[in-house]
Amino acid sequence: MVLCDYNLGEGKKDGHQIFEELAYKKKIGYSTMFMMITAENTINLVMGVMDYQPDGYLIKPFTTKELVARIKAVEEKKQLFAGIDTVMKRKNFSEAIALCDDLLQKTPKYHIDILKVKGEIYMTSGDYKNAEEVYSLVITTHKLPWAVFNLGKVYFHTKKFQDAANTFRSLIDENEKFIPVYDWYAKALEELGEKTTAQEVLQKAVRLSPKAIFRQRALGNIAFTNTDFNTAESSFKNAIKLGKTSIFKESSDYTRLAKVFVNKKETGKALDMIKDVISDFAENDEVLLEATLLKSHIYAETQQTDKSMSSLKEAEDIYKKLGGKVAPQLAIEIAQSFIQNGEKDKGMELMKYIVRNNFSDNDILGVVQDTFKDLGMEEEGSDFVSETKAEIIGINNKGVDFIDKGMLTEAIELFEKAADGLPSNFTINFNALKAIIGYLQKNGRDDRYLFKCEKYITRLNEIEPDNNKYLQLVDKYKSIKSSGNSNMEISELL
Repeated sequence: MVLCDYNLGEGKKDGHQIFEELAYKKKIGYSTMFMMITAENTINLVMGVMDYQPDGYLIKPFTTKELVARIKAVEEKKQLFAGIDTVMKRKNFSEAIALCDDLLQKTPKYHIDILKVKGEIYMTSGDYKNAEEVYSLVITTHKLPWAVFNLGKVYFHTKKFQDAANTFRSLIDENEKFIPVYDWYAKALEELGEKTTAQEVLQKAVRLSPKAIFRQRALGNIAFTNTDFNTAESSFKNAIKLGKTSIFKESSDYTRLAKVFVNKKETGKALDMIKDVISDFAENDEVLLEATLLKSHIYAETQQTDKSMSSLKEAEDIYKKLGGKVAPQLAIEIAQSFIQNGEKDKGMELMKYIVRNNFSDNDILGVVQDTFKDLGMEEEGSDFVSETKAEIIGINNKGVDFIDKGMLTEAIELFEKAADGLPSNFTINFNALKAIIGYLQKNGRDDRYLFKCEKYITRLNEIEPDNNKYLQLVDKYKSIKSSGNSNMEISELL
């Protein structure tokens, strides 16, 4: 149980930030009770707290009797979920679902609460089909807002964006102060291409609840996309202010604000913002790279060619120091800068590396295509992306075919060779690991192959550590390593 005052002192985190950070770090489980205490009852503070849905809030002054009554009202229900919290820490989703089913049989009076937890577990595991069944079941008997909201999220995750938008819109019509719905409604609208309406939705949400850093950031990003630089400036400034005492502080708020200033022809402010981000994230080389690259762009825009090239060279040195391990978006910006500054071969080589390592990520490939368009290379860029993508798809399909045919040694050899040149490609490294574990399951423990597994596990932990299929593979690896043998079928991995 956590009792947290909203006001923890000037210049310190407030209770709202404490709650969202604990939730982000997964320190608040299904069995944890979190009560917010505050002497403040203004709409902004209350809405800011309820945005993240603690178990309740208490307005001071309150009596001990009132506190005990509130705790007792929640305690029994919370204790039901202690076992589920334990297995969820191990990411054992199937066992957590089994525990939910057991509770549904033994404690029918908490039927709805258990179904809510069961639905959340399915959502966390990416099992949207079963999540939809749970939420639809709840809605048939009780049209509860949380069930409708989560059903809308299922639609979003399964790319039924119009259904998602309609669902979120209906919830807002019923209760305009159900603030988290606005965020998802804006996401759905953006996917449908309704970017102006999405911005309007977020602006209304920010007016109702201005203390959510993620919402301010989202509003800044879409306003920037819509070239509404005044709104973008205000939102990024708010995000930076909210981030001063938060673990959700991000360098992107600073660099995006600098880009806003560039677009507003306020070069001095842009350069000042670059100084701020370098100072506030002094230990982060990737941030230094992004800031230095942006500085090069600003100098180029203001016809300071020597300073621009000097900054670009500095950015290239930082990139090499990082071993090329940077976010794809940032790598695209580096490639773009090379091409713009007359080093096309170097830029195209980097673009090829980006496409090869992200051949199945349509969002990143879309950014690459847009970048080529901005460079006046739309047709050349389209052919380049298609050819590079086809090359990697061919390699991957050949390896998967080897696995399907039980030719595991050949699959391992193919994927190992490919993965050595594609250390950031999730699919290739995942399939390399899958082929090796399949070999171990078929032939028994072999420490040479277990050692190979560790290399790919290290890589995949850096690329996409929470991918559920990957986590299932890691469980099989641990089982083989601990048991010393395995006779499980390769088909279990496919």
